[in-house]
Amino acid sequence: MEKTDIAHTGLAIKKIQNVLPSRLTNKKSIRVFGRHSDAFVYVLEGNCQYTFPEDGYAVTAHEGEILYLAMDAVYRMDIQTPLYRGIYCDFEFADAAPRRSQVYCPVNPSDTENLFLALKKHYGKGTSAFQKSMCDLYHIYAQVAAAAATEYIAPTAAELIKDAKGYVDAHYGESDLSVATLASRAGISEVYFRKLFRVHYGITPIAYIKSVRMKKAKEFLKYPFFSIEECAAQSGFASVQYFGREFKKATGMTPLQYRNNHTG
Repeated sequence: MEKTDIAHTGLAIKKIQNVLPSRLTNKKSIRVFGRHSDAFVYVLEGNCQYTFPEDGYAVTAHEGEILYLAMDAVYRMDIQTPLYRGIYCDFEFADAAPRRSQVYCPVNPSDTENLFLALKKHYGKGTSAFQKSMCDLYHIYAQVAAAAATEYIAPTAAELIKDAKGYVDAHYGESDLSVATLASRAGISEVYFRKLFRVHYGITPIAYIKSVRMKKAKEFLKYPFFSIEECAAQSGFASVQYFGREFKKATGMTPLQYRNNHTG
């Protein structure tokens, strides 16, 4: 029997069962033999592959994405980062038809994260808070539908981050190159850009910019006809003083000591 895609089928939510934070490590796989409820999970940190053997497919939930887990789903979790952290909302749809578990990349992850945090704050705090919790959950469901409608999915995000990395490789020498510039070029928020970059490359974007500039600076220092000031400027460092501090922090040597050791 074909399973319902919740993003393209508006379903009524019957009740919220629980809202709780989750914190797991990648020490072992976790198997679930029939989930007790439906769930939306917002991934705050790390990524995890979910394999659904009975359905013959697997998905990976990354930081900044929403994972939907269907009631009665059978799956295996393989955490791929040292820490996998998120906010779970266990709930129950009114419709009993079988549903398909899936990962969705929200158009605005910052808004989505705030919705999950609000849901966590409101849940279990009385009648008025219950109404707010249901409202939060329906807004989260709307974010899932919007993500599917715009087809803003993980491969697209990966392409944006790859383009940003290439831009750094080509424009490292521009002293005004910044994370804000890269996020603006990608058309996403700076917060989300940082998250995506760290997920895909295992390093923050600012650290990557510094690493590229440092690598280029070492190359320039091997040419004695470049002054230290020129090496700093060509590598994208705003001042020779800042260059000296960062270089010694990274190598344990001043730029001049490095030059003397590598040019004889």
